[in-house]
Amino acid sequence: MNELGWWSNWSHLIWLDKNRYVLTSKEFEEPLFNHGGFLTPIRGLEAKINGIEHIFDKAHIAPSFFLWNSSEFNETANRLVTSGYRIIDQLSVMQLLSPNLRINPKIELEAVKKDTILWSTTYLSAFYGEQTLTDQVEGALRKASADPSNLLVMAIQDGRPVGTLAAHSSDTIVGAYCVGVVPGQQGMGVASTMLDFAYNFAKERGSQLVLQTFISDALEGFYRRRGFHRLSSKDVYVKGP
Repeated sequence: MNELGWWSNWSHLIWLDKNRYVLTSKEFEEPLFNHGGFLTPIRGLEAKINGIEHIFDKAHIAPSFFLWNSSEFNETANRLVTSGYRIIDQLSVMQLLSPNLRINPKIELEAVKKDTILWSTTYLSAFYGEQTLTDQVEGALRKASADPSNLLVMAIQDGRPVGTLAAHSSDTIVGAYCVGVVPGQQGMGVASTMLDFAYNFAKERGSQLVLQTFISDALEGFYRRRGFHRLSSKDVYVKGP
């Protein structure tokens, strides 16, 4: 639910019932922004899956699913595979239990509220290496910054931005999202410094700090060395070759 709370600023969140949701976005094409999912195992699988696929068909978006990697969802996983879906990635859900974060004292952390353009361009430099999606990211941030559950943080070193982080609070969880460092600044303690801030931010609220990382990004080991432990994972299913 924390994940959906944050990404609903970037995508259109649709609840088909209390257990099924769909995220769709014409602006961002990745499965992260365009997928269906289930909170718990379900009955009547074919109709339930078809209902989600119908949403994608109407939006002219290729269907994808995020499915918990758990024996409880084996039937759902088998149904997706027999329907032509395949796993292309895995999303690891991690919690910071024993912090081992190297802080860079030269880095200043700045909370971003209304003027989000610099956060946007820094985020795009870190994750995409170019600025084509600036307008789309700005649209998501205008929505996110209006919600007090969200906190945007930018890392500054020698007067220039070097990293981004977003914190989304819900119940007893603070989710860290968009943890990015601009090219050429990796290995300088930028991410660790931002994560230390997020950890203390969560601790002050009596909450746990969690984050998600795709296995294909090869960052799970980075987070493990800094004290994160895997709680669970989701398989990413897409349809087609």
